[in-house]
Amino acid sequence: MELKDYCSNLRAELTGWKAKAYDIVRRLDKLSSGDKAKVVDQVRDLHILIEELENRIERLRRECPIEWSPDQMEIEQKLHDVKIYWEKVWSGMPKKREEKLVQFITDWKSLENDTIALAEDLQKKSDNPFVKVITEIIKRDSEKHKVMQQFVIDALTKEAVHLSPQELIPLADVLDRHIKAEAKSMGLANACAIESRNYFVDFIVSTLTDDEVKHHNMLRTLDYIKGAVYPYGVVRAEES
Repeated sequence: MELKDYCSNLRAELTGWKAKAYDIVRRLDKLSSGDKAKVVDQVRDLHILIEELENRIERLRRECPIEWSPDQMEIEQKLHDVKIYWEKVWSGMPKKREEKLVQFITDWKSLENDTIALAEDLQKKSDNPFVKVITEIIKRDSEKHKVMQQFVIDALTKEAVHLSPQELIPLADVLDRHIKAEAKSMGLANACAIESRNYFVDFIVSTLTDDEVKHHNMLRTLDYIKGAVYPYGVVRAEES
């Protein structure tokens, strides 16, 4: 692996660790003074390690030495230290508030099964096409909700979720085409809303429009994160 690629991969990994460290700080802000005191020293040490690692990688990238094996060994040792400190900090964080939130989400997820069962029951008892399509929408939405709720549970009980701009760069072309496709869909949805004079059609078109707008906003969020770096991978804030 070339030094440039090695540094690029390290910076992407470091971005993830920085996100985890900032997540810890955010969680600390919600704790009492007594709870903060239990982990504040370890959080400080974690930040120091990450900053040292970031400086070392940047110096390596800038100086670009012919022989960089010793630097690689030092950096990988520091990464190992970061992982150890992270585990110590995470294990020391009070979990009471998050345990309560996880329980709420878990209960909510269980209720989605009831919603799905009730929608299926309504489908069996009605031959009306409008009722059938409404209950099918509700059923599929509930199935989608369960996936989203499980993501939240995992994010709260496992490790902090992070997404770096570098991870989105390889997706840039497909992401751009997807955004344009969703924009066309929104345009067609609006055209249908203008032309329709049927209550049932209006209802479905309105529901579809809400979904298209939601999808477009989700994709724009990914594009915004990707926009933090230039196409060749340099973070905009770091360019000078």
